[in-house]
Amino acid sequence: MSDPLLVAKDLTVRHGNQVAVNGVTIEVEPGESVAILGRNGSGKSSLADAIAGVVPCQGSLRFDGCDVSTLPAPARRRLGLATVREGHRILPGLTVDENLRAAAVTVPRRDVSGAIAAQRQLFPALGERARVAADSLSGGQQQMLVVAQALLAQPKMLVIDEMSLGLAPAAIATLVPVLSDAVAQGMALMVIEQYVEVAIRLCQRVLVLETGRVALESDSLSLRRDPAPLRDLYLGDF
Repeated sequence: MSDPLLVAKDLTVRHGNQVAVNGVTIEVEPGESVAILGRNGSGKSSLADAIAGVVPCQGSLRFDGCDVSTLPAPARRRLGLATVREGHRILPGLTVDENLRAAAVTVPRRDVSGAIAAQRQLFPALGERARVAADSLSGGQQQMLVVAQALLAQPKMLVIDEMSLGLAPAAIATLVPVLSDAVAQGMALMVIEQYVEVAIRLCQRVLVLETGRVALESDSLSLRRDPAPLRDLYLGDF
């Protein structure tokens, strides 16, 4: 068995006097997909931000054998830890292709064109709109674009916050197989989700946060067979 790619121990995040994440410990293996579920305010996004390096935290965080607890977000990205934060964080004044090129900062220059072509192939809707202004895309297409930006450099791990929020089923149906294929090729995936069905369809393992703590941890197959523990704890949409 390989060493864990991500190891977070006793991770705690505070926003002023409020404890958003309270002593969370989690490990993620290479090629493993993990969903983080929970109600609004449970600490899901704060956990994602702490892993990404955009909010300070206490505890220890190791990625690919390196202590990244104090590293800023750009340094973590260079190590192969990519993040898609909540909301469609595109560059609105640029075209789709220009957004992709702007995201290729960690890709060797000689490989940029090929990396962009690969993302167009994964997301044909983006290829068809390569010269269209990114802010004219639909919400689903913008989410495809930010995921494509994150996948450009073939990260070792991708963390996506609120992947399906506000998206039509067709957009979700496009994203799920792309991410599943990336996991099958060895990328680790952490998805912050509100919707249970999306989470257990995409991910192998599920953690539920409640008031900043891990209240439930299970494999997705077990929850498909018996969703009662999840229903008792988390009244999300199945």
